[in-house]
Amino acid sequence: MLSLKIEGPRREVNAFIQDIKNNPQARVITQSMPYFEEVLENQDVTSYCHLQYYSLEEIGKAMVVTFETKEGEDITLTLEYGKVLKIGDVLQINGKVKSLLPAIAW
Repeated sequence: MLSLKIEGPRREVNAFIQDIKNNPQARVITQSMPYFEEVLENQDVTSYCHLQYYSLEEIGKAMVVTFETKEGEDITLTLEYGKVLKIGDVLQINGKVKSLLPAIAW
């Protein structure tokens, strides 16, 4: 189980926890209720969240990721197993690809 202490503006803290809840690889066990959150001097809040995190392999789901290059070409990857972390509009993907990666020109 992971324990997170999250600090920031209430809207951002709530959005972060909602992102965790929407991730199929995570199951929120408990979280702070608004009346238990600590309010900091600048009106930011401190909230707590406890979650169980599962790898793709543990939940028995492969993941297919498609990227579009600047030239409009699609690059599709299938992960055998791995982890996905989404925080706001930032997505981090880590895992083992089933087949060789295509050459990507930068």
